[in-house]
Amino acid sequence: MTLGKRLQYIRNQRRLYQKEVADYVGTSKSVISNYERDIRDPDTGNLRKMAEMYNVSTDYLLGLTDDPYPLHIDLKTFNNVMDSLGTFRYEKELFDWWINIPKDSVEKLVKVKRIIDILED
Repeated sequence: MTLGKRLQYIRNQRRLYQKEVADYVGTSKSVISNYERDIRDPDTGNLRKMAEMYNVSTDYLLGLTDDPYPLHIDLKTFNNVMDSLGTFRYEKELFDWWINIPKDSVEKLVKVKRIIDILED
């Protein structure tokens, strides 16, 4: 799958309009359309912003991996955080929530886990 097709696919998966992506990236809807039609390639900054907005890795967008999820939200980390918080157990809906939360929220949950680990020792 080309870069443009991946951009279009993941945008549709996230139920976003090209205009929303353009506003986030700081460009025009026509530029996003050109990216998705493989007429233009995004520069590094725009690629990074789109990866952040879609909560996927740039490696996924570039076709270097078929796993769209960034390394900071892997299942092992998810299970560790949920185990530390106690009453949660793995459920599909919870994992779906997990993969769509922003990176800074994941980092906050990991900090909570570290605090809990310290208090338990």
